[in-house]
Amino acid sequence: MLIAITVDIGILRIRLNNQWLTMTLMGGFARIGNNEIMVFVNDAGKGSDIDPQEAQQTLEQQKLI
Repeated sequence: MLIAITVDIGILRIRLNNQWLTMTLMGGFARIGNNEIMVFVNDAGKGSDIDPQEAQQTLEQQKLI
């Protein structure tokens, strides 16, 4: 059985070789089937590339709009 779902803007955490990888996702969709998950997104970034201070400032600015 194959399942398809939409992916919103958010965070994806993957465990790979006993390490956690955090990714930011910018919308798309995922296919789940045959013991496999395939994620197709419009844009993605590494969680380690995010500057926490800049992210907080952007969040505060968006709250004012």
